[in-house]
Amino acid sequence: MPMSDIEHVLNTFESSGPGMAAALAGAYVAKRVFGPSLDSVGARLKEISDARLANFSRITAKADALRPDVDIYPHVRVTKRVLNDATFYDDNVQQTYVAGMLAGSRNDDGSDDRPVFYLSLIDGLTAAHLTIFHGLYCAAEEALQEHGMDGGMNFSLVAVDADDLNEQLAVLNPEDRNDAPSALFALAHVGLIDQVQTWVEPPAGLAFRPTRIGAILFDWAYGFDDEDFVKFLDRGQRPDIGLPTLHFRSLRFAPGTNPEPQRPEMQA
Repeated sequence: MPMSDIEHVLNTFESSGPGMAAALAGAYVAKRVFGPSLDSVGARLKEISDARLANFSRITAKADALRPDVDIYPHVRVTKRVLNDATFYDDNVQQTYVAGMLAGSRNDDGSDDRPVFYLSLIDGLTAAHLTIFHGLYCAAEEALQEHGMDGGMNFSLVAVDADDLNEQLAVLNPEDRNDAPSALFALAHVGLIDQVQTWVEPPAGLAFRPTRIGAILFDWAYGFDDEDFVKFLDRGQRPDIGLPTLHFRSLRFAPGTNPEPQRPEMQA
């Protein structure tokens, strides 16, 4: 009887040597997380490098830790994206976001392909850009926990000092280079932030307005299984995804929904 693709994959895992075995943490995890969705595309794992297999393993392990349920699996389009694109991600933040989408979209019939759009979004960003995105939305989440949204469902404009942001980004990823100016343009271009402002007079800083699509992407990192972006406002719901919790000391807000807001001033 011919060997199935998933059997090929498991054999690849098991024959990769002790170093790879440690990184993969057991072939059963891949089988449990991906289930039959791996049958359609899994043969490609035989052809990829050990480094990509290790990345695949880390993503799979993170997804399994978030949602270790059995008999649920992702849509084959999600599996394909993970294998074709995400196996090139060796950055912890990138792997965490992919794992959240993988975990959150698994269901009993493999019918949930919503992460495909968000996987495409992050594939167009650099690792540094996604790290900065996560830092900005941690700041926005912390601010909005106290101040909420203006106009009912509109996010407030959030401002933070550059030094404060850089310190927190270093906590998130000490090895990342600061690419904030480029990141702001990229994130705004794809709709993940809006109304970006920067200034250099002391204290240098920036302001931005979170967007609904950005809030949904941020929530997907935590494995949420729907697109209720209001969950963005409830930090208490968030599971541990292995990324540090960031705390900012310089958060402030612009009033209302002015389409051309002035530089926000520190609130008393």
